[in-house]
Amino acid sequence: MNFQQGVSLLILGLIHLTFLLTLGIDNSVSNSVRAVLIPSLALLIIAYVRIPRSNQQHSKIELFLTPFLVAAATGLTYYISVDLRLGPVIASAAIGLAASYLPNLVELFRKRSNIVNTLPAAIYCGTFAGMSSSFVAPDYFVVSYIGLATGAIYMLTRQALNGVGGKLGTIAFGGVFIVSLIYSAL
Repeated sequence: MNFQQGVSLLILGLIHLTFLLTLGIDNSVSNSVRAVLIPSLALLIIAYVRIPRSNQQHSKIELFLTPFLVAAATGLTYYISVDLRLGPVIASAAIGLAASYLPNLVELFRKRSNIVNTLPAAIYCGTFAGMSSSFVAPDYFVVSYIGLATGAIYMLTRQALNGVGGKLGTIAFGGVFIVSLIYSAL
């Protein structure tokens, strides 16, 4: 494991631990849900140890572009969900579906691009962050910071836990959680 993979695992591990601890101390959570926390933590530890890591190199343009695409997807999902009142699931599904066709559309006009093939997952991650309610993200200023924080976490953790379900949602939770903490402290 190289340094970047270690940092990726540390960031994801802290986000997972924060989520599980939040569930554990929340008074509205039932004891049956709390009973699931220990096995969940055990499964996460197994996943961290056993899942192979990626050593894929990313271009500078991808490192620059991806966080902004995540932020754009966050804002667009929030707009469709809150302002158009279509709901977060419809908004996320519509944008995620459109993003899944992006590599095929680009291939029609030019050669296959490795950068474009990685964008649908990043956009879909942004849609998860954009599913925030207006209570958590009251305006587009907060939504834009949520999107950028989620994009930064996505880029920092892109080489860890590939193929593990829940990674994109965990990253989105991390972005929303960090910005919510900062916003509530102001």
